[in-house]
Amino acid sequence: MQKNKWDFFVFLVLEVLAMSIAGAVALARVLGDPAAPASFGAWLKHAWSHHTGAMSFLIAEFFLFLDVAALTALQAYQISRNITTNERENSLRYSYLRDPGSRFRNPSDRGFRKNCADFFLKGYDEDVGHIGDWTDSEGIGMTVMARRSGQEYDE
Repeated sequence: MQKNKWDFFVFLVLEVLAMSIAGAVALARVLGDPAAPASFGAWLKHAWSHHTGAMSFLIAEFFLFLDVAALTALQAYQISRNITTNERENSLRYSYLRDPGSRFRNPSDRGFRKNCADFFLKGYDEDVGHIGDWTDSEGIGMTVMARRSGQEYDE
């Protein structure tokens, strides 16, 4: 673990904010053209011919914004559930994420409020140290990790 969950989430939030501002500025430039015709079809043709760069930027920005916003929402969801992307993607492989009936169970989930409060107030900056290997009943090798806070170690 690289102690970067907080930094990554802040980066995503700032990226969504920056993309929103950049898109708003480009849109204001295109919409604020006093020479633009009133009808939508004529306006669109005028915008493409006189503001090609801004229109191209807005189209690319729209699709990139959707992706970044979706990633930000996914990270917020994972924060609220106190689960990592690795655990979410490999939940069927990790026995500690299954109850006796083989249904998903997250032992680290302490509820929406507590998970969010811990993340946003404490930052979850603990590091993880390797303490051993084991093989579960399905023969999948796993690495057992222990949390260490503020300690340096070699791997």
